[in-house]
Parts: sequence; C-alpha cells; structure tokens
Amino acid sequence: RRSIRPLNEAIVAYAQGRRVEVEPNRLPLEFQYVTDSFTRLLDQLEQARVEKEHADKQKQRVIADLSHDLKTPLTVIQGYAQALADGIVPEDKQKRYLETICSKAAASTDLMDTLFAYARLDHPDYTLHAEALDLCELVKAYLAEKYTELEAAGFALEPDLPDQQISCQADPKLLRRLFENLTGNALKYNPRGTTLFFSLRETPDTIRLTIADNGVGIPPAIADTLFEPFVIGNQARTTGCGTGLGMAIVKRIIELHQGAIRLVLPPQEGYKTEFEITLPRQLRDE
Repeated sequence: RRSIRPLNEAIVAYAQGRRVEVEPNRLPLEFQYVTDSFTRLLDQLEQARVEKEHADKQKQRVIADLSHDLKTPLTVIQGYAQALADGIVPEDKQKRYLETICSKAAASTDLMDTLFAYARLDHPDYTLHAEALDLCELVKAYLAEKYTELEAAGFALEPDLPDQQISCQADPKLLRRLFENLTGNALKYNPRGTTLFFSLRETPDTIRLTIADNGVGIPPAIADTLFEPFVIGNQARTTGCGTGLGMAIVKRIIELHQGAIRLVLPPQEGYKTEFEITLPRQLRDE
C-alpha cells in the first residue's frame, strides 16, 4: 500500500483540481507502466481543457459580435418604424424609410439563418436528405439563376462543365447552399472585373468540383483556420455577416456528403483563390 501511495495522492489531487507529478523512482518498477499511462492521461485532459477554454472564448466573442450585428439593424428598424407610426416622416421620404427597414430586416434574417444553419448541420442527429441527381445539371441550373446577379456586380463567369450527365447521391439544397457561400464570398471580397470559374470532372469513384476566381486571393496566414467555426476578421472570407460560420458550413456540408474540400495553395495559374471539392458517387451506409 505504501508503494503505490504517490500514485493515489496524484489521483486525489487531480480530483481536487490540482496536478501532482508522480516521480517514477518512488514507485516499484512493476507500476511504472501505470504511472506512464496516468501521466499521458493528465496531459490529454489538460490539452482538452485548454481547447475547451479556447472554444468557449471564441463562442463568447461570437455571441458578443452577433448581438452587436443584430442590434444595429434592429435599432434602425425600430427607429424608422416608430417615426413612420408617429407620422413625422415627410411623404417624399417615406419610401426611402420603408426600403431601409426592408434591407435591415433582410440583413437580420440572413444573420439568423446562417447561425441556425450551422447549429442544425452540426447537430449529431442531423440526417442528410440525399437523392440521386445529375450534379452537372444542378451546377448549370445554379449558375443560370446566379448569372444576372454576377453580371450586375461586374463579374464574369467561365464554366467548364461537361455535356454528359454526372450522377451522384447528394442533398441538392445543401449543395446549393455550398455554391452560394463560396460564390457569395467571391462577390463580397473581390472587385468588379473578377472572373468566377466552375469546373467539374469525374473519375469512376469520385467527382471533383473546382470553384475559383482571379480576384485578390486569400492570405496564406489564414489558410489553416479558414474552415474552422467562429473565425472572425475582414480576411476570413466568411458569409456569416460577422459570425465566422460561412466556411464552416461549407466544410460541414462536404463532411455530410462524405467528401473533402481544400483551399489549393498555390492555386493553378490564372487563379488567385481555388477551392477543390471531392465528392463520392455513392454514399456509404453509416
């Protein structure tokens, strides 16, 4: 009993919130492997604690930013609506007030939609609603709907899509969300005159989609954290209106489809930003 007392003291100390190192020479050789395992366990628990604290701080910052981002448009909506209700807005300015209310309400809705989408997709019980579809046709339909907006923003579009059908199992709504997040980032962070590239290729087992642009590019310094949730900053290229969840949603959509996405560094010649998405033709049963 005396020989293993140092190990017991270390366990009791950790339960009380203190870490006590066990000196190997104080234990019999037969208990050395137990001591080593206990020390590794303490290291893993400490690492988990540090990561949890870091995640909690990030979430607290996001909540603060989200509250600010929501408060700003809601304050404008409240003020303008009250002014209209009180009848103090000149008739020639009423239309502008109503347009501002509509735009601020839309911004608030987009913000909450992004947050809800991330929470929903990240829930462990979320079920993918996959169906058999033609991915080539889905991309073509999305780009056709997006063309007017791209043209109005001064963007060019260069699709490189095959004529034949590319069959796969996927959730069309989630894939459209993925396309929207990536093209939305390109529109938001690049100047007029930027060209968007969509390329689709297939192999017997996988499908490879490339979404790229020749705009300003993404700094390599943020490449490693680009797909993490709650990455906030002007260079984060997220669509979460300050929540830092846009690219995290993209990654989660790909994971649900058992695929992979990466920011290609360096990008191919002619590109400044290049995302490569790999999807399986057939989803595995899990």
